[in-house]
Amino acid sequence: GNIYLDIKTLAIVEVEFEVDPLKIEDAADRFVLKKPRNIKVRPQQAKYRVAFLKTGKKYHLNFIRCETVFRIRQKSQLFGSLYQTSLEMAVTQIDTTDIEKFRLKETVRTYEIFSDLIRQYEDSFWGIYNYIRPEEPLEEAIKNLSQ
Repeated sequence: GNIYLDIKTLAIVEVEFEVDPLKIEDAADRFVLKKPRNIKVRPQQAKYRVAFLKTGKKYHLNFIRCETVFRIRQKSQLFGSLYQTSLEMAVTQIDTTDIEKFRLKETVRTYEIFSDLIRQYEDSFWGIYNYIRPEEPLEEAIKNLSQ
């Protein structure tokens, strides 16, 4: 991968990396934690980009992008299908007042699966924060966020 540094401060401003295509199958258990017994899932590609933005004297998380490709097939099938996933997160506002460290029980372990943790989706959870629903047209989402 690539690491981009700010020349003056030597701070990391962006990182781009991917799992070595020759080693990705060795890391399959890190990508696929749960699946039905009759399904075979093989990761094919995993690329990441993380960017930071300077706010005042500190750099803060600004953007995350993750792209993965999986080959999925039922054990009874000869050939499977390729599925691509992508995830993006952009930080739109940083508030550094009254910062408190998360308690351990409020954090997520690397082995936990989010789908196991979320019981029911509620719009009220997001409160005043900006979010875009996957099914929402992008033009409408941008209009709503700019208001």
